[in-house]
Amino acid sequence: MKKFILFAIMTILFSGICFAQQTQKQRQIKQELMELNIQIEQEKDVIKKIDLETQIETKRLEEKAQLMIDEWDGNEDITIQQVIQEAVKVKQEITELTDEFEKILEKNKKRIISFYDEQIKLSYNSIKRSQWETADEYKERIERKKESLEENKKRDLSENENEILYSMIYVTAPFTEKLKYFQSEKFYSEEEQKAKLISIDEMNVSDFIMNIKYNKNKYSLEYDFLGIGKENVELMLQTQYQFVIEPMFSVNDNFEKELTAFNVKHLGMKTEKIIDVQNSIMFKGISKLCKYKAIYKIKSTKYKSLASGGYHTVGLKKNGTVIACGNNDNGQCDVSHWHDIVSISAGNCHTVGLKKDGTVVACGNNYYGQCNVSKWEHIVAISAGKDFTVGLKEDGTVIAVGDNLFGQCGVTKWKEIVAISAGGYHTVGLKEDGTVVAVGNNKNRQCDVRDWGGIIEISAGQYHTVGLLKNKTVVAVGNNSNWQCNIAGRENIVAISAAEEHTVGLRKDGTVISTGDNSYGQCDVEDWQNITEISAGLNYTIGLKGNGTTVFAGNNYYDQCDVQDWDLN
Repeated sequence: MKKFILFAIMTILFSGICFAQQTQKQRQIKQELMELNIQIEQEKDVIKKIDLETQIETKRLEEKAQLMIDEWDGNEDITIQQVIQEAVKVKQEITELTDEFEKILEKNKKRIISFYDEQIKLSYNSIKRSQWETADEYKERIERKKESLEENKKRDLSENENEILYSMIYVTAPFTEKLKYFQSEKFYSEEEQKAKLISIDEMNVSDFIMNIKYNKNKYSLEYDFLGIGKENVELMLQTQYQFVIEPMFSVNDNFEKELTAFNVKHLGMKTEKIIDVQNSIMFKGISKLCKYKAIYKIKSTKYKSLASGGYHTVGLKKNGTVIACGNNDNGQCDVSHWHDIVSISAGNCHTVGLKKDGTVVACGNNYYGQCNVSKWEHIVAISAGKDFTVGLKEDGTVIAVGDNLFGQCGVTKWKEIVAISAGGYHTVGLKEDGTVVAVGNNKNRQCDVRDWGGIIEISAGQYHTVGLLKNKTVVAVGNNSNWQCNIAGRENIVAISAAEEHTVGLRKDGTVISTGDNSYGQCDVEDWQNITEISAGLNYTIGLKGNGTTVFAGNNYYDQCDVQDWDLN
């Protein structure tokens, strides 16, 4: 009996101790929850304060932008000199506004980071270890708190950045639209331009000839921009409507006004050069290209006027229309209705065209979906492979549709790309830093380009890849069964084109070289002169001359070489 009573007393005491322990633990948890709620409310107060200050600052910038817009002269009859002044003014205003937005963004970012870092630091001191939890449990509880704060910090930083960016785009939109108007082709009438730009013939990396018409006379002006970089030269060629050409006069011995030079300006790049009618050149000043910060990023792309496919050839005329010849079994030559085209590319049995507005059109065989490009936007370059199509977007990313058997369309993760080339079953991309990336079939090592550097142009053939270096020499990898990769030692090359089993190179002097399979005479190009562009097809080669006419060599079974009557001017 005594044992039973003793056991009962011990049981009651133990239960009492357990109850007391649980009560104390519950109080501690309740206290910690209260402290956590207080911290959460503090977080909300800080974020609300930041949001309010951001809204006030954004409103101030919006009002400032509206005042600037109201100050603009609405007169449409504006001179070229006023246009240049207005364009510079708008660019300065855009820069000022975006700089202010970036300051707000940076200030908010620092405050958010500082607040959360302080909370994380305090959490180590404010969270007390319970006598009922192990050291590992206590450490885990602190880490959970830290992770929660880190997640909140990440969320608030993202929301702050997005809000500022949207406001930035909203506020600066009127300025960018105004600037686009000042640089648009429609703005300049023939009278205002004084001299009309007819065409530009690209000679090499840094030289081109401007063909202009003034007072019923035609002039060819040699334009040399050696020293400012290939990217800027190519950008000038793409934005030809931004050239303003003004005649300059002097007085001759008979006291008569005489045309002596043209003052050539490019508004987009703030370049200005005096070129006399005898082609002697004097620099007046060059400044770097002005970019819209955080909103637009301009890429350079080499547009194509010639495209050779499997058994068809496509040509782009200066007026933006397209012509084609050769095999049309799949409708790949049905391009007569295309307009506003700025670049073309031909695949095995399909054709792709890039429009002035950055959209893309296609025709021909669509078995693999290689022509499903109607929804593409903001495209700056295109390349048609055997049965797939690749597009380069203005932000440097790449998209692709069509046959992906070898992973040749796996380009979605590419960034900072400035040029693309689609081959038989692989795709090659040129990066801003001159390195090269590739995906797809690598059976012949055609994708082994990771060690390349200093590249300025690329071309993917059926089973090989060719790269043009800054020093105007060429490198190649891949299938070399017909010596199509035997291009070492070739110099003064300014353009390249790779086909199934032959490779073609354009020299600085307008002549052409070729190597590889010559079964159909596709490499018989040594007599070509004054060539400005080349395109290698399956087993034939096409060349574009400076006067807009074309030459050919190789297989003509499907009339794909019937280009002798073409005039692409």
